[in-house]
Amino acid sequence: MTKSYVKNFGMLALLMAVAVAPATMAFAQNNADADDAKDRKDAIKDLKDEFKQKKETLREEFKQRQETLKEQIREEIKMRKDLLRNSDRSATLQFDGTTSGWAVIAGSAHPSSIVLSGDAYQIGGANWKVKSNGTLTVADRAVSLDLTGHARSNLIVLQGTGTFDGEPIRVHLKGHFAPTGDENVFAIAFTNASVQYLESGIRVQLMQVGSAVVTPVVAPTPPAQ
Repeated sequence: MTKSYVKNFGMLALLMAVAVAPATMAFAQNNADADDAKDRKDAIKDLKDEFKQKKETLREEFKQRQETLKEQIREEIKMRKDLLRNSDRSATLQFDGTTSGWAVIAGSAHPSSIVLSGDAYQIGGANWKVKSNGTLTVADRAVSLDLTGHARSNLIVLQGTGTFDGEPIRVHLKGHFAPTGDENVFAIAFTNASVQYLESGIRVQLMQVGSAVVTPVVAPTPPAQ
């Protein structure tokens, strides 16, 4: 009786263990699935937070660029108004200079140069109105130019028109200048320069670097009374 009872009890314990094992495995699997789901949820949250931070950064950068552009436009408008208001003033500086470099035509670079001779007067602060005669040479051909523009701090912009190969052109010269170690000598680099043929629309890029000698204009001494 006792042996049979022990045997039956052993069989019952074995059956219980077998019955409980799937539930235990299912419980463990559920815990693993819950952990995976939590990890995925945390990863998605991290991605959302990172995207939100990048979005805020881009928004701030765009806002700063807009403010910078607005300020540049305001300065440009102010300068143009000053130019119109002071268009009849006498020059206070004269300059003569030459730049040389290349003209890119149909993918090929050709030697080119620009000779400048003009004057300028101050219209307030570091702003100057500039007028210049010029000669643009590309390879063995040359064209005379009438240029006007402005200079501010170390930025210079000149625009003008002429006729090249029988076709009217517009010249745009934008770049920077800075004093050198030689007295009254300034280095010039037109880093954004081009010639546009007005009839065909063809645009020729220019790369020009050189220097100019700037001379103050001395007003004549009034005669003694």
